[in-house]
Amino acid sequence: MNFTDAALEPFRFAGRLLDRGRLEVAHRRLLRAWPRREAEARAAYFSDPRAAAEGILIVQPADIGDMVLTSVFLRRLRAAFPSERIVVAAAPLPAALLRACPLVDAVTILDAKGIAGPDWITRLHGHEGWWEAAAALREAHFPAAPPALALSLRGERDALAAAAQIVLASSRARLRVGYRLKTLYGTLRSDRLLDLALPLPTSGHETARQGLLLAAATGTPCAAPTLPELWIAPEAQARAAAIWADLRSIGTSDSAHVILGIGAGKPEKKWPKDRFAALARHLQTERGLGIVFLGGPEDRADAEEIAALGGLDPARTANLAGELPLDVAAALVGGAALFIGNDSGPMHLAAASPGRIPVLGLFGAQDMERWRPLSPRFRAVQEPDLASLPAERVLDEAAALMRACALLP
Repeated sequence: MNFTDAALEPFRFAGRLLDRGRLEVAHRRLLRAWPRREAEARAAYFSDPRAAAEGILIVQPADIGDMVLTSVFLRRLRAAFPSERIVVAAAPLPAALLRACPLVDAVTILDAKGIAGPDWITRLHGHEGWWEAAAALREAHFPAAPPALALSLRGERDALAAAAQIVLASSRARLRVGYRLKTLYGTLRSDRLLDLALPLPTSGHETARQGLLLAAATGTPCAAPTLPELWIAPEAQARAAAIWADLRSIGTSDSAHVILGIGAGKPEKKWPKDRFAALARHLQTERGLGIVFLGGPEDRADAEEIAALGGLDPARTANLAGELPLDVAAALVGGAALFIGNDSGPMHLAAASPGRIPVLGLFGAQDMERWRPLSPRFRAVQEPDLASLPAERVLDEAAALMRACALLP
Protein backbone atom coordinates (compact mmCIF):
# COMPACT_ATOMS: atom_id res chain seq x y z
CA MET A 1 0.00 0.00 0.00
CA ASN A 2 1.50 3.37 -1.05
CA PHE A 3 1.23 6.61 0.88
CA THR A 4 -1.83 7.84 -1.05
CA ASP A 5 -3.78 4.62 -0.42
CA ALA A 6 -2.87 4.72 3.26
CA ALA A 7 -4.03 8.33 3.52
CA LEU A 8 -7.35 7.59 1.80
CA GLU A 9 -8.15 4.40 3.73
CA PRO A 10 -9.78 6.15 6.77
CA PHE A 11 -12.13 7.99 4.36
CA ARG A 12 -13.01 4.75 2.56
CA PHE A 13 -13.73 3.11 5.91
CA ALA A 14 -15.99 6.01 6.92
CA GLY A 15 -17.82 5.67 3.60
CA ARG A 16 -18.42 1.97 4.21
CA LEU A 17 -19.79 2.75 7.67
CA LEU A 18 -22.10 5.39 6.19
CA ASP A 19 -23.38 2.94 3.56
CA ARG A 20 -23.99 0.31 6.22
CA GLY A 21 -25.83 2.83 8.36
CA ARG A 22 -28.12 3.75 5.45
CA LEU A 23 -28.84 0.05 4.81
CA GLU A 24 -29.63 -0.53 8.48
CA VAL A 25 -32.05 2.39 8.57
CA ALA A 26 -33.83 1.08 5.48
CA HIS A 27 -33.92 -2.41 6.95
CA ARG A 28 -35.34 -1.12 10.22
CA ARG A 29 -38.06 0.81 8.41
CA LEU A 30 -38.99 -2.33 6.46
CA LEU A 31 -39.22 -4.44 9.59
CA ARG A 32 -41.29 -1.81 11.37
CA ALA A 33 -43.67 -1.77 8.42
CA TRP A 34 -44.44 -5.49 8.61
CA PRO A 35 -46.35 -5.54 11.94
CA ARG A 36 -48.12 -2.28 11.12
CA ARG A 37 -49.17 -3.62 7.70
CA GLU A 38 -50.50 -6.86 9.19
CA ALA A 39 -52.38 -5.04 11.95
CA GLU A 40 -54.01 -2.67 9.44
CA ALA A 41 -55.02 -5.56 7.16
CA ARG A 42 -56.53 -7.46 10.09
CA ALA A 43 -58.46 -4.43 11.33
CA ALA A 44 -59.80 -3.73 7.84
CA TYR A 45 -60.95 -7.33 7.39
CA PHE A 46 -62.76 -7.62 10.70
CA SER A 47 -64.38 -4.20 10.34
CA ASP A 48 -66.88 -5.98 8.09
CA PRO A 49 -69.49 -7.66 10.33
CA ARG A 50 -69.78 -10.46 7.75
CA ALA A 51 -66.08 -11.32 8.03
CA ALA A 52 -65.51 -15.03 8.62
CA ALA A 53 -62.77 -16.79 10.58
CA GLU A 54 -62.25 -20.52 10.26
CA GLY A 55 -59.91 -23.10 11.75
CA ILE A 56 -57.15 -23.15 14.32
CA LEU A 57 -53.43 -22.49 13.91
CA ILE A 58 -50.98 -23.92 16.47
CA VAL A 59 -47.34 -22.82 16.37
CA GLN A 60 -44.79 -25.10 18.02
CA PRO A 61 -41.33 -24.27 16.61
CA ALA A 62 -39.29 -26.21 19.17
CA ASP A 63 -37.47 -29.54 19.20
CA ILE A 64 -38.34 -33.25 19.31
CA GLY A 65 -38.97 -33.56 23.04
CA ASP A 66 -41.20 -30.48 23.04
CA MET A 67 -43.26 -31.95 20.21
CA VAL A 68 -43.69 -35.26 22.05
CA LEU A 69 -45.04 -33.41 25.08
CA THR A 70 -47.24 -31.30 22.80
CA SER A 71 -49.14 -34.49 21.91
CA VAL A 72 -51.01 -34.02 25.20
CA PHE A 73 -52.04 -30.51 24.14
CA LEU A 74 -53.20 -31.75 20.72
CA ARG A 75 -55.36 -34.42 22.34
CA ARG A 76 -56.95 -31.76 24.57
CA LEU A 77 -57.38 -29.36 21.67
CA ARG A 78 -59.20 -31.91 19.53
CA ALA A 79 -61.47 -32.78 22.46
CA ALA A 80 -62.36 -29.09 22.79
CA PHE A 81 -62.85 -28.60 19.02
CA PRO A 82 -63.91 -31.94 17.52
CA SER A 83 -64.85 -30.57 14.10
CA GLU A 84 -62.53 -27.58 13.57
CA ARG A 85 -59.72 -27.70 11.03
CA ILE A 86 -56.39 -27.71 12.91
CA VAL A 87 -53.09 -26.69 11.30
CA VAL A 88 -49.79 -27.10 13.17
CA ALA A 89 -46.66 -25.13 12.24
CA ALA A 90 -43.60 -27.06 13.41
CA ALA A 91 -39.84 -27.16 12.99
CA PRO A 92 -38.63 -29.35 10.09
CA LEU A 93 -37.45 -32.40 12.08
CA PRO A 94 -40.23 -32.66 14.74
CA ALA A 95 -42.86 -32.17 12.04
CA ALA A 96 -42.23 -35.80 11.06
CA LEU A 97 -43.86 -36.88 14.33
CA LEU A 98 -47.19 -35.44 13.14
CA ARG A 99 -47.37 -37.11 9.72
CA ALA A 100 -49.57 -39.91 11.04
CA CYS A 101 -51.32 -37.87 13.74
CA PRO A 102 -55.11 -38.22 13.47
CA LEU A 103 -55.72 -35.13 15.60
CA VAL A 104 -54.53 -32.52 13.08
CA ASP A 105 -55.61 -31.76 9.53
CA ALA A 106 -52.40 -30.25 8.19
CA VAL A 107 -48.76 -29.81 9.19
CA THR A 108 -46.62 -26.99 7.83
CA ILE A 109 -42.92 -26.24 8.29
CA LEU A 110 -41.67 -23.18 10.17
CA ASP A 111 -37.88 -23.24 9.97
CA ALA A 112 -37.29 -20.49 12.53
CA LYS A 113 -33.73 -21.65 13.24
CA GLY A 114 -32.89 -21.71 9.56
CA ILE A 115 -33.81 -18.04 9.08
CA ALA A 116 -30.90 -16.29 10.74
CA GLY A 117 -30.71 -12.56 11.31
CA PRO A 118 -27.58 -10.90 9.90
CA ASP A 119 -27.20 -8.08 12.39
CA TRP A 120 -28.52 -6.39 15.51
CA ILE A 121 -31.50 -4.83 13.70
CA THR A 122 -33.15 -8.27 13.64
CA ARG A 123 -33.17 -8.25 17.43
CA LEU A 124 -35.32 -5.14 17.40
CA HIS A 125 -38.04 -6.06 14.95
CA GLY A 126 -37.56 -9.68 13.93
CA HIS A 127 -35.96 -10.95 10.77
CA GLU A 128 -37.88 -10.09 7.62
CA GLY A 129 -37.60 -13.74 6.58
CA TRP A 130 -39.84 -14.66 9.50
CA TRP A 131 -42.50 -12.22 8.32
CA GLU A 132 -42.24 -13.54 4.77
CA ALA A 133 -42.49 -17.16 5.94
CA ALA A 134 -45.48 -16.28 8.13
CA ALA A 135 -47.26 -14.60 5.23
CA ALA A 136 -46.59 -17.63 2.99
CA LEU A 137 -48.00 -19.92 5.69
CA ARG A 138 -51.19 -17.85 5.91
CA GLU A 139 -51.66 -17.81 2.15
CA ALA A 140 -51.09 -21.57 1.88
CA HIS A 141 -53.36 -22.73 4.71
CA PHE A 142 -55.84 -19.89 5.28
CA PRO A 143 -56.25 -18.29 1.85
CA ALA A 144 -59.96 -17.47 2.09
CA ALA A 145 -60.41 -16.57 5.75
CA PRO A 146 -58.00 -16.18 8.68
CA PRO A 147 -58.07 -18.68 11.54
CA ALA A 148 -60.52 -18.15 14.37
CA LEU A 149 -57.77 -19.01 16.86
CA ALA A 150 -53.97 -18.87 16.61
CA LEU A 151 -51.88 -20.02 19.55
CA SER A 152 -48.12 -20.07 20.18
CA LEU A 153 -46.83 -22.74 22.57
CA ARG A 154 -43.28 -21.43 22.84
CA GLY A 155 -42.68 -20.29 26.41
CA GLU A 156 -39.12 -18.98 26.25
CA ARG A 157 -37.67 -15.55 25.58
CA ASP A 158 -35.75 -16.56 22.47
CA ALA A 159 -35.69 -16.41 18.69
CA LEU A 160 -38.13 -19.32 18.36
CA ALA A 161 -40.70 -17.45 20.45
CA ALA A 162 -40.15 -14.34 18.32
CA ALA A 163 -40.74 -16.30 15.12
CA ALA A 164 -43.83 -17.99 16.60
CA GLN A 165 -45.45 -14.74 17.64
CA ILE A 166 -44.67 -13.18 14.28
CA VAL A 167 -46.60 -16.07 12.71
CA LEU A 168 -49.52 -15.29 15.02
CA ALA A 169 -49.45 -11.61 14.07
CA SER A 170 -49.26 -12.40 10.38
CA SER A 171 -52.04 -14.99 10.60
CA ARG A 172 -54.53 -12.14 11.21
CA ALA A 173 -56.46 -14.58 13.42
CA ARG A 174 -59.52 -13.36 15.28
CA LEU A 175 -57.95 -14.43 18.61
CA ARG A 176 -54.15 -14.68 19.03
CA VAL A 177 -52.95 -16.29 22.26
CA GLY A 178 -49.47 -16.75 23.69
CA TYR A 179 -47.15 -15.80 26.51
CA ARG A 180 -46.40 -12.24 27.51
CA LEU A 181 -42.74 -11.86 26.61
CA LYS A 182 -42.17 -8.14 26.97
CA THR A 183 -38.41 -8.36 26.56
CA LEU A 184 -38.74 -10.59 23.52
CA TYR A 185 -36.08 -9.65 20.99
CA GLY A 186 -35.72 -6.10 22.18
CA THR A 187 -38.61 -3.91 21.00
CA LEU A 188 -40.56 -6.74 19.35
CA ARG A 189 -43.05 -6.77 22.19
CA SER A 190 -45.57 -9.59 22.40
CA ASP A 191 -48.30 -7.29 23.73
CA ARG A 192 -48.34 -5.73 20.24
CA LEU A 193 -48.74 -9.09 18.51
CA LEU A 194 -51.24 -10.91 20.75
CA ASP A 195 -54.84 -10.41 21.81
CA LEU A 196 -54.47 -12.55 24.92
CA ALA A 197 -51.03 -12.68 26.54
CA LEU A 198 -50.49 -14.88 29.60
CA PRO A 199 -47.62 -14.42 32.04
CA LEU A 200 -44.92 -17.06 31.87
CA PRO A 201 -45.54 -19.68 34.57
CA THR A 202 -42.83 -19.98 37.19
CA SER A 203 -43.38 -23.69 37.84
CA GLY A 204 -45.21 -26.74 36.58
CA HIS A 205 -44.75 -29.33 33.88
CA GLU A 206 -44.74 -28.22 30.24
CA THR A 207 -47.97 -30.11 29.52
CA ALA A 208 -49.69 -28.26 32.37
CA ARG A 209 -48.42 -24.92 31.06
CA GLN A 210 -49.78 -25.65 27.61
CA GLY A 211 -53.06 -26.67 29.21
CA LEU A 212 -53.32 -23.23 30.83
CA LEU A 213 -52.91 -21.59 27.42
CA LEU A 214 -55.72 -23.67 26.00
CA ALA A 215 -57.97 -23.02 28.98
CA ALA A 216 -57.39 -19.27 28.59
CA ALA A 217 -58.19 -19.43 24.88
CA THR A 218 -61.40 -21.41 25.32
CA GLY A 219 -62.54 -20.03 28.65
CA THR A 220 -63.18 -23.55 29.94
CA PRO A 221 -61.09 -26.03 31.94
CA CYS A 222 -59.00 -28.49 29.97
CA ALA A 223 -59.97 -32.10 29.46
CA ALA A 224 -58.44 -34.65 31.82
CA PRO A 225 -54.68 -34.97 31.27
CA THR A 226 -53.32 -37.84 29.21
CA LEU A 227 -49.85 -39.29 28.72
CA PRO A 228 -47.75 -38.17 25.75
CA GLU A 229 -48.17 -40.39 22.72
CA LEU A 230 -46.61 -41.17 19.35
CA TRP A 231 -48.40 -41.68 16.06
CA ILE A 232 -46.37 -43.94 13.79
CA ALA A 233 -47.23 -44.79 10.21
CA PRO A 234 -47.34 -48.51 9.24
CA GLU A 235 -44.39 -48.16 6.86
CA ALA A 236 -42.20 -46.75 9.66
CA GLN A 237 -43.28 -49.58 11.96
CA ALA A 238 -42.45 -52.13 9.27
CA ARG A 239 -38.98 -50.69 8.74
CA ALA A 240 -38.30 -50.65 12.49
CA ALA A 241 -39.44 -54.29 12.76
CA ALA A 242 -37.06 -55.25 9.96
CA ILE A 243 -34.16 -53.53 11.75
CA TRP A 244 -34.91 -55.40 14.97
CA ALA A 245 -35.08 -58.68 13.04
CA ASP A 246 -31.63 -57.99 11.58
CA LEU A 247 -30.16 -57.05 14.96
CA ARG A 248 -31.49 -60.17 16.65
CA SER A 249 -30.30 -62.43 13.83
CA ILE A 250 -26.73 -61.19 14.33
CA GLY A 251 -26.70 -61.77 18.11
CA THR A 252 -28.47 -64.53 19.95
CA SER A 253 -32.11 -64.81 18.95
CA ASP A 254 -33.37 -64.31 22.49
CA SER A 255 -31.07 -61.42 23.42
CA ALA A 256 -32.63 -58.17 24.59
CA HIS A 257 -31.22 -54.79 23.65
CA VAL A 258 -30.72 -51.53 25.48
CA ILE A 259 -30.75 -48.27 23.53
CA LEU A 260 -28.23 -45.65 24.62
CA GLY A 261 -29.19 -42.08 23.75
CA ILE A 262 -25.79 -40.39 23.80
CA GLY A 263 -26.69 -37.06 22.18
CA ALA A 264 -28.30 -33.86 23.43
CA GLY A 265 -29.03 -30.37 22.18
CA LYS A 266 -26.39 -28.72 24.38
CA PRO A 267 -22.92 -29.88 25.50
CA GLU A 268 -23.77 -29.46 29.19
CA LYS A 269 -26.62 -31.96 28.79
CA LYS A 270 -24.28 -34.74 27.65
CA TRP A 271 -22.94 -37.41 30.02
CA PRO A 272 -19.20 -38.02 29.36
CA LYS A 273 -18.29 -40.64 26.77
CA ASP A 274 -16.06 -42.65 29.09
CA ARG A 275 -19.00 -43.16 31.51
CA PHE A 276 -21.22 -44.31 28.66
CA ALA A 277 -18.45 -46.72 27.69
CA ALA A 278 -18.28 -48.19 31.21
CA LEU A 279 -22.07 -48.46 31.32
CA ALA A 280 -22.26 -50.17 27.92
CA ARG A 281 -19.48 -52.61 28.80
CA HIS A 282 -21.24 -53.67 31.99
CA LEU A 283 -24.63 -54.05 30.32
CA GLN A 284 -23.15 -56.15 27.53
CA THR A 285 -20.75 -58.36 29.47
CA GLU A 286 -22.53 -58.68 32.81
CA ARG A 287 -26.18 -58.43 31.77
CA GLY A 288 -25.96 -60.02 28.34
CA LEU A 289 -27.68 -57.10 26.60
CA GLY A 290 -27.12 -55.97 23.06
CA ILE A 291 -26.18 -52.30 22.68
CA VAL A 292 -27.84 -49.91 20.21
CA PHE A 293 -26.66 -46.31 19.90
CA LEU A 294 -29.29 -43.79 18.83
CA GLY A 295 -28.90 -40.11 18.03
CA GLY A 296 -28.34 -37.64 15.22
CA PRO A 297 -25.61 -37.52 12.58
CA GLU A 298 -23.50 -35.42 14.95
CA ASP A 299 -23.50 -38.31 17.46
CA ARG A 300 -22.21 -41.02 15.13
CA ALA A 301 -18.50 -40.45 15.77
CA ASP A 302 -19.14 -40.29 19.53
CA ALA A 303 -20.91 -43.66 19.38
CA GLU A 304 -17.93 -45.21 17.60
CA GLU A 305 -15.58 -43.78 20.22
CA ILE A 306 -17.74 -45.08 23.08
CA ALA A 307 -17.83 -48.55 21.53
CA ALA A 308 -14.04 -48.53 21.21
CA LEU A 309 -13.52 -47.24 24.77
CA GLY A 310 -15.82 -49.92 26.14
CA GLY A 311 -14.34 -52.72 24.09
CA LEU A 312 -17.82 -53.69 22.94
CA ASP A 313 -18.48 -56.80 20.89
CA PRO A 314 -19.17 -55.59 17.32
CA ALA A 315 -21.54 -58.52 16.75
CA ARG A 316 -23.76 -57.30 19.57
CA THR A 317 -23.42 -53.56 19.01
CA ALA A 318 -25.22 -51.37 16.48
CA ASN A 319 -24.53 -47.72 15.78
CA LEU A 320 -27.74 -46.26 14.35
CA ALA A 321 -26.94 -42.63 15.20
CA GLY A 322 -27.83 -40.49 12.21
CA GLU A 323 -29.00 -43.48 10.19
CA LEU A 324 -32.78 -43.36 10.62
CA PRO A 325 -35.60 -40.94 9.77
CA LEU A 326 -37.25 -39.63 12.90
CA ASP A 327 -40.48 -41.61 12.48
CA VAL A 328 -38.51 -44.86 12.10
CA ALA A 329 -36.43 -44.02 15.18
CA ALA A 330 -39.68 -43.38 17.07
CA ALA A 331 -40.95 -46.82 16.03
CA LEU A 332 -37.62 -48.48 16.82
CA VAL A 333 -37.33 -47.42 20.46
CA GLY A 334 -40.48 -49.32 21.40
CA GLY A 335 -38.75 -52.63 20.64
CA ALA A 336 -35.94 -52.19 23.16
CA ALA A 337 -35.89 -53.69 26.64
CA LEU A 338 -34.54 -50.47 28.15
CA PHE A 339 -33.50 -46.92 27.20
CA ILE A 340 -30.74 -45.04 29.02
CA GLY A 341 -29.74 -41.62 27.80
CA ASN A 342 -29.33 -37.90 28.14
CA ASP A 343 -32.25 -35.49 28.39
CA SER A 344 -32.99 -35.38 24.67
CA GLY A 345 -35.51 -36.09 21.94
CA PRO A 346 -34.80 -39.85 21.88
CA MET A 347 -35.46 -40.03 25.64
CA HIS A 348 -38.93 -38.54 25.11
CA LEU A 349 -39.56 -40.85 22.15
CA ALA A 350 -38.73 -43.88 24.28
CA ALA A 351 -40.92 -42.74 27.19
CA ALA A 352 -43.89 -42.13 24.87
CA SER A 353 -43.47 -45.35 22.86
CA PRO A 354 -46.61 -47.49 22.67
CA GLY A 355 -45.04 -50.18 24.87
CA ARG A 356 -43.90 -47.62 27.48
CA ILE A 357 -40.48 -49.23 27.76
CA PRO A 358 -38.44 -48.46 30.91
CA VAL A 359 -36.49 -45.23 30.50
CA LEU A 360 -33.63 -43.90 32.62
CA GLY A 361 -32.98 -40.23 31.89
CA LEU A 362 -29.74 -38.44 32.79
CA PHE A 363 -30.39 -34.83 33.76
CA GLY A 364 -27.93 -32.05 34.50
CA ALA A 365 -28.90 -28.61 35.77
CA GLN A 366 -31.96 -28.30 33.51
CA ASP A 367 -35.49 -27.95 34.89
CA MET A 368 -36.55 -31.57 35.34
CA GLU A 369 -39.88 -30.60 36.91
CA ARG A 370 -40.86 -28.94 33.65
CA TRP A 371 -39.35 -31.28 31.05
CA ARG A 372 -39.39 -34.80 32.47
CA PRO A 373 -41.28 -37.52 30.58
CA LEU A 374 -44.58 -38.53 32.15
CA SER A 375 -44.32 -42.28 31.60
CA PRO A 376 -44.96 -44.41 34.72
CA ARG A 377 -41.86 -46.42 33.74
CA PHE A 378 -39.56 -43.40 33.72
CA ARG A 379 -36.83 -42.82 36.28
CA ALA A 380 -34.31 -39.98 36.39
CA VAL A 381 -30.81 -39.46 37.68
CA GLN A 382 -29.99 -35.79 38.17
CA GLU A 383 -26.60 -34.26 38.86
CA PRO A 384 -26.10 -30.50 38.31
CA ASP A 385 -22.73 -31.22 36.69
CA LEU A 386 -23.11 -34.36 34.58
CA ALA A 387 -19.32 -34.69 34.39
CA SER A 388 -19.38 -35.64 38.07
CA LEU A 389 -22.05 -38.35 37.69
CA PRO A 390 -20.33 -41.73 38.16
CA ALA A 391 -21.18 -44.76 36.03
CA GLU A 392 -21.80 -46.83 39.17
CA ARG A 393 -24.71 -44.63 40.21
CA VAL A 394 -26.31 -44.94 36.77
CA LEU A 395 -25.81 -48.72 36.85
CA ASP A 396 -27.49 -48.93 40.25
CA GLU A 397 -30.46 -46.86 39.05
CA ALA A 398 -30.72 -48.92 35.87
CA ALA A 399 -30.75 -52.16 37.85
CA ALA A 400 -33.42 -50.81 40.21
CA LEU A 401 -35.55 -49.72 37.24
CA MET A 402 -35.21 -53.11 35.54
CA ARG A 403 -36.16 -54.91 38.77
CA ALA A 404 -39.18 -52.62 39.20
CA CYS A 405 -40.26 -53.47 35.65
CA ALA A 406 -39.68 -57.22 36.19
CA LEU A 407 -36.72 -57.30 33.79
CA LEU A 408 -34.41 -58.54 36.56
CA PRO A 409 -35.09 -60.93 39.42
